[in-house]
Amino acid sequence: ASTTLDSLTVEDTKAESIVVAEQAMVELEAKAKAEEARSKAALENAVEAERIAKLEVKRAKQARIDAEKIQSNETSKAMLASARGGARAKRDEESSKIKIKIAKDDIEQAKIDADEAAHMAIETERFVDRCSTAHHLASKKVRVVAKAAEGVVKGREEDQT
Repeated sequence: ASTTLDSLTVEDTKAESIVVAEQAMVELEAKAKAEEARSKAALENAVEAERIAKLEVKRAKQARIDAEKIQSNETSKAMLASARGGARAKRDEESSKIKIKIAKDDIEQAKIDADEAAHMAIETERFVDRCSTAHHLASKKVRVVAKAAEGVVKGREEDQT
């Protein structure tokens, strides 16, 4: 009678440890899937930030082009006013010189903005790479945990046969 009791206890312990292992695997799988979902969301956000950074680079470059056009137009106006002579021409020339100065300042600011935007785009690209790697690792973890869970289930099936 004691042998039957001992064997039941061993079988009960085996069954209980398999149930505990299965529960642990379910929890681990849920955590891995949650981590994968978080990393996917972070990757999507990073890709959007990268897109915005690239748009900002384009905007800064266009601002520089626009300021250079203004400078060129005002330089032409100033030259025409100077050639015409007279009081009004002098005012027009002075006005153009002021606008040229403003355009030059705008060009300098556009250069600074373009440099900052390019730096931001590079940093964002690096962030996308890090998020992509994190997502890849999280996806891999999900696959590894699923395989391990499969092994626990197989172990249980083998024990039952």
